[in-house]
Order: sequence, then C-alpha cells, then structure tokens
Amino acid sequence: MVVASKGNECLSLVKENDFDIIILDTHLSGNIEPIDLAKEIYRINPGQRIVLPTTNPLYGITAIDYYRVKKEDILVKPFRLSNLLDVIERK
Repeated sequence: MVVASKGNECLSLVKENDFDIIILDTHLSGNIEPIDLAKEIYRINPGQRIVLPTTNPLYGITAIDYYRVKKEDILVKPFRLSNLLDVIERK
C-alpha cells in the first residue's frame, strides 16, 4: 500500500508505479483538484481503476460523466469499511 497526501505526489507515484487500484478521496489536498487528478491518472494509464469516496454525490456524477469513473466505484460518505472492501474486491 502506498499513500499520498497531495495531488502532485499522487501523480508522481502513478507515473512511476503500476497500481491495481487507486482510492482517490475527493478531499485530497494540494494544487490539483481530485477530479482533475482522476483525468490525469486516466491520461497516464487509461485502464487504471479508481475508487472515489466522496461526501458529495453530485461530485460522483461528474466523475462518471466526464472522467470515466465507474458508478460502482463511487462511495458516498459515510460508508462502512465493509462497503469499501466490497468495492475493492469487485472486478
């Protein structure tokens, strides 16, 4: 497991590594908006799976419509850890 606390740090890690899944919180700090970060991640690795936890369901709709995050990979907070595990285990 690798953790990044800022968007630019996350981008650097994505450029240097292959990840099975990225959990991209919509409250990530830094100079890159998380939704734009998702777009950049997909530009670097079009097949990358991103799980998007969010407090704002509308943010999730934007992610689905514009950035190809799958509906089933969006978790609206608060959620149970078991919900996250279910999403991660889904292929």
